[in-house]
Amino acid sequence: MKKNTLIVSLFICLVSTPAELMAYKGAAGKNFPPDHTETYKKFGEQDFKLHFFYPNYQKPTKPTPAIAMFHGGGFSKGSPNAFYYLCHYLASRGMVGISVQYRLNNDKVGAVMDGRTALRYIYKNADKYGIDKNKIAAGGGSAGGCLAAALSTSTLIHDKTDDMSIPGYPKALVLFNPVYTWKAGKGSPEMRNNFTPSENIHADMAPTLVLVGDNDKFLSVQVAKTFQDNMKKVGVRSDLEIYPGATHAFFTKSQEYVVDTLTKVDIFLTALGFLSGEPTVEQWHDQNKPNKKAKKKTQ
Repeated sequence: MKKNTLIVSLFICLVSTPAELMAYKGAAGKNFPPDHTETYKKFGEQDFKLHFFYPNYQKPTKPTPAIAMFHGGGFSKGSPNAFYYLCHYLASRGMVGISVQYRLNNDKVGAVMDGRTALRYIYKNADKYGIDKNKIAAGGGSAGGCLAAALSTSTLIHDKTDDMSIPGYPKALVLFNPVYTWKAGKGSPEMRNNFTPSENIHADMAPTLVLVGDNDKFLSVQVAKTFQDNMKKVGVRSDLEIYPGATHAFFTKSQEYVVDTLTKVDIFLTALGFLSGEPTVEQWHDQNKPNKKAKKKTQ
């Protein structure tokens, strides 16, 4: 794999700005336009949307694996466009990539409710969007990684307006430095206790890939290894990739990180049957640098 070094001139402020948006000026920083957006939920006066990326820019005509991605930002900031690049890449490999909007009011339990509603919407409308109901994954970074993990570990957090007969759990997890020791401050005691992923591991969890730097001040390697060990103890696949020297939200800070993490994601999803063939990350990256215009798409 080519190892190109890029100088990042931006100061990464983890508190005031979602770190994954403060990216190097490569393909991961490109604002790929979604192929389609759809409202899956209304919250107060706000419409929460799903941002779809299709293979070949067209809705699939046969059941296709999908992944729902949740951005970071401490449950108070952030935007779905943080994972447009990943959704675009996985769409180029034959999946439906979906970046999810959710509430950003520091209500962690409420955010998981939104994520669950989003998954239920995707399951319910799978035929409409050409999605394989048996291959719907979830993922995210930082707070979004915690949210995605909670969609698999939590069994009690549901929006009371949801149709409980529809599945609301992912079949695989892709987590970038997930802060899965976070505690919830709102919601019923039962839901708050059921929120923290590291405290609610069980045998029915989805197979999981975690990517983390060993210089991450929000998720230590020891915590990540303990999470992995506890998953394995209950018989669930748990892959852990540790990046020496990498800090929090490292995965879009250089071309090397973008290419390597996407390759690891590709290999993991291929092993689970969500993808086939070899990763094409380097070709995708070369074809999608910010100075190249995004291809026009038809909805």
